[in-house]
Amino acid sequence: MRGCLALVAAVLLALASASEALAWGPDGHRLIGEMAYARLTPAAKAAVDALIAKDVERRVEVCPVASLADAALWPDCVRAVADYNWMAALHYDDIPMFGLPDKAKYCADGKCASATIESAIAVLKDKSASDEKRLIALYELAHFVGDIQQPLHAIDNADQGGNLVKLVYLGETEHDDPFKKGRVPFNLHYIWDISLVSNVLGTGNAGRDAITALADAHQAEWSTGNAEASAQEGHLLAVTFAYGLLPVPIEPNKVPPVFEIKRDYVDATAPVVRQQLAKAVLRLASVLNDALGE
Repeated sequence: MRGCLALVAAVLLALASASEALAWGPDGHRLIGEMAYARLTPAAKAAVDALIAKDVERRVEVCPVASLADAALWPDCVRAVADYNWMAALHYDDIPMFGLPDKAKYCADGKCASATIESAIAVLKDKSASDEKRLIALYELAHFVGDIQQPLHAIDNADQGGNLVKLVYLGETEHDDPFKKGRVPFNLHYIWDISLVSNVLGTGNAGRDAITALADAHQAEWSTGNAEASAQEGHLLAVTFAYGLLPVPIEPNKVPPVFEIKRDYVDATAPVVRQQLAKAVLRLASVLNDALGE
């Protein structure tokens, strides 16, 4: 039991450095992995399982992977592991909110989520690639396909994707942060990662069932599209909803003063959160079925 507790503590420590940018948070990423796995073809499931079994041979002890749901959390978990520092810039496409976007700048040297997704797809399809490279590609896809559906991972206004935008959330100025062992101010990125996801999931299975029903209803239309298209979709949703519904004006490259998020914002953005989680499920399943489902 003591060993298990030590492992849990180590995992939490490893996630600490990523606590400001856990797109969808652990609950959202795990949900995406679980639901996508359920939509894989038998061949794709077998290929995923076979690759994940290889994790034992190269395991990062504080970030073990035994399922696609675990894999969806892995790139955030290893942010605290020096060997994987190179992944830090791959979680987002910092498409500027104002001005003409230049991908050569916000995705320099292919260091952004959309470019990483495309390169990971190519590696996963390449049967001549090493198990190590294909395993990392699987983990990248499991996580970054989810990341790029989170609107604040596809926008920047000199505010680190909303991380610098401080706010009061439903009357609360701070939230508990187990990683920093204290209370920290709410920010816009955090509520989209954690608070708004918790709102749509709720308690019991009703929230998950609603996302499943949404994915079922839109499977054909939402399973298509590449990573670049997903980034552009997310960017538009960020402009229209994440920032557009805020009770303060947004100026170019200027962080607004602290403001309050009320229930009307939470309710208005709930359909977007459900939609983007459902899209992540469908697009991850589609990518893996195409790459692995012979």
